[in-house]
Amino acid sequence: MTEVARVLTETTGQPVKYHEETVDEAYGSRRRWDAPQWLYDAGVSTYTAIALGQLAAVTRDVHSVTGSETPIIPTLPDQPQQLTHDINVKLTKPRLVGGP
Repeated sequence: MTEVARVLTETTGQPVKYHEETVDEAYGSRRRWDAPQWLYDAGVSTYTAIALGQLAAVTRDVHSVTGSETPIIPTLPDQPQQLTHDINVKLTKPRLVGGP
């Protein structure tokens, strides 16, 4: 996640920092938004899976769905303003979609 923050900072020109959280901190930081418990659990479990390296494997899933070999990182410099807007919207205006 530190590398993701670095790439986003370089690409958008906006400072992005990563702070490693304990599980308790992860729940606390997500509870600033009113949401059902399953959504907090989903966010924290995704966070812990990333921290444990369980999402580090590179697959061909994107290619299977899109037919494209293009990774996302090289496309970021072409769209830094949109990326910054999207990140800010997602960080400041979370939306709940569906349920379990």
